Amino acid sequence: MEDGNEGKNLAQDMKKEEIAEQSNTKENQEVTEKYYINIKELELNRIKLQNVNLVEKTTEETNENGQTENVVTYDIYMKLKDGVYANVATINEEGRIIPNEDILDDDRFNDADKEKLGAVINQLKVEQQVKVKLDKLQEQLEGIEAKTKEEIEQEMEGKDRDDSIKDRDETDKEREEEKDDKEEENDLREVEEEAEQKVIAKRKHIDEKNVCKIRRDSQFFKNYPNIPKTAYFYLDENDRMQAEYIDKDGQIQELSGFNEIKDKTKVTSFGKDGQDVKENTPYRVMSAEGLEDKNKNTQDVRIAIYKDNYGYLRIETIHQGRNGQWEGKNIDTYGRDRNTTRMNRMIDEKDRTPTTGKIAKRQEELKRSGFSQDGLSLDEFSKQRKITEYVRDGYTLEEANSIYDYVVGDLQLTEDKAKEKVNEEKSKANAEKEPRQAGGRDMGEEAYDRLFNHH
Repeated sequence: MEDGNEGKNLAQDMKKEEIAEQSNTKENQEVTEKYYINIKELELNRIKLQNVNLVEKTTEETNENGQTENVVTYDIYMKLKDGVYANVATINEEGRIIPNEDILDDDRFNDADKEKLGAVINQLKVEQQVKVKLDKLQEQLEGIEAKTKEEIEQEMEGKDRDDSIKDRDETDKEREEEKDDKEEENDLREVEEEAEQKVIAKRKHIDEKNVCKIRRDSQFFKNYPNIPKTAYFYLDENDRMQAEYIDKDGQIQELSGFNEIKDKTKVTSFGKDGQDVKENTPYRVMSAEGLEDKNKNTQDVRIAIYKDNYGYLRIETIHQGRNGQWEGKNIDTYGRDRNTTRMNRMIDEKDRTPTTGKIAKRQEELKRSGFSQDGLSLDEFSKQRKITEYVRDGYTLEEANSIYDYVVGDLQLTEDKAKEKVNEEKSKANAEKEPRQAGGRDMGEEAYDRLFNHH
């Protein structure tokens, strides 16, 4: 199963190089490929590379005398973190190593990856003057099973199918076990907390829906452990925002560091699941000196309350980035739907938190685009995520970028209209080529795209 995964990653990393190579390959050349996956140790003259993949390419060429001959080259891919492979070098038909120094300028890799790649490429550069003994290389490969594109694709499909079934079964089992173990406990906790919320409302002489009691297991308390887990916010009889908590003796105490301020700033709210990201104006805002915010990307944090058409409240922490933009992160409260796991990861105020204000700025750019204006999805904020989605649907990298540009650019087309336009352009281009290509991609090309763009 592991080999299938690595074949998939190798195929993904090969895509760009293959597109460029195909455009330069002469019509009288035929290229066949063999994939050697997860080579534990590859010996090249005086150096040894660990955990690499090798692609053997045999190109059928016609020489000046009209005779057909096979030219064999090898592409070397080194494994980085998360199963990503990087093309570090090529061994040409003469056995000379050609390091791929351009990869050090590739934005796909971070500084740590580039440092690792640079060390390997420097080693390979030393070996440039010494030819690799191709017969010895072939001996090393004899004990490794070679795979074709089609075999890798079949393994990928089978693994995805098996993993999907396994994940579904395990998830169902885990859910049942969790339900059996925690259902009674959670129900009791829910009843107790909602009862307490009613008591607070009655004591304050306000409607119960004017009270926002924070869930004890919410991400809010993980972000700000200095806040008591009995904290709650509410609108008092004068429609003013207040913050309090219940002490260990059951007495209500003021939550210091929180005071209502007059502020009608616009906030980009992430929603509870990242599927309804839109700009809102809070109903009330509080300063939040009581929050120990450690995110270096944030210059201010406040509490915001929103009121729906039925009078129910929702609260957020709102964060101002260095660019001045405000972003709202939903706080889980009793009586409302919970944040998804994905959203809790997004609002986790740790090192992995995205730069505050970045999404708000992107929302400003996208809200006039062809994407939905009635609450954007977080997925639509990432150009690379959308490009990957289009490529997975069978479009080339160039076509995928065109679709995105048609949506976000001056035309502001919907995704469907942008895809139609790209398809029309593709059909028109194909019609100008050979008759074989007039109908678009043939089955082999479609399979190739699926293989090298599968995620």
